[in-house]
Amino acid sequence: MFESRYRFVPLLILYLVLIGIFSQTEYVDDEIRYMMYAERLVEGHYVGDVNNPDLINGPGLPLMLAPFVALDIPIYFIRFTNAFLYYGLLVFMFRILTNYIPERKATVYAYAAGLYPLFLMSVMYEMWPELTCGFLLMGVSYYLLTAVERAEK
Repeated sequence: MFESRYRFVPLLILYLVLIGIFSQTEYVDDEIRYMMYAERLVEGHYVGDVNNPDLINGPGLPLMLAPFVALDIPIYFIRFTNAFLYYGLLVFMFRILTNYIPERKATVYAYAAGLYPLFLMSVMYEMWPELTCGFLLMGVSYYLLTAVERAEK
């Protein structure tokens, strides 16, 4: 099997290839709204009108998009961040699972999650806030679990 740090690189490569092939150059679904919020953040504010704030979305994905918007990077290239978020989510998931099940099973479960068709379609198609949320949730969970384990030793 792959050395631990390279274990999920084939999935990362798959995601990058899928995004490169299937991603579009125009905005899809809610992306225009996330980009609008990211542009507002770059301008120094988040809500449009202070007296009538438009807060349909939280600031998570727009915060992540803001540096790309500030650098005027096209949406086609910004979507490649999906691959790295999904990859990171799977690495954290694997590391959490290895605390409870054998490494081989954890690898199988992480690959199953990484090849789940709904996620694969979402990764290549549009900026997906659930990836940002999932990545952050798995990362925080992993580091909290690690901190608790160290405190118990």
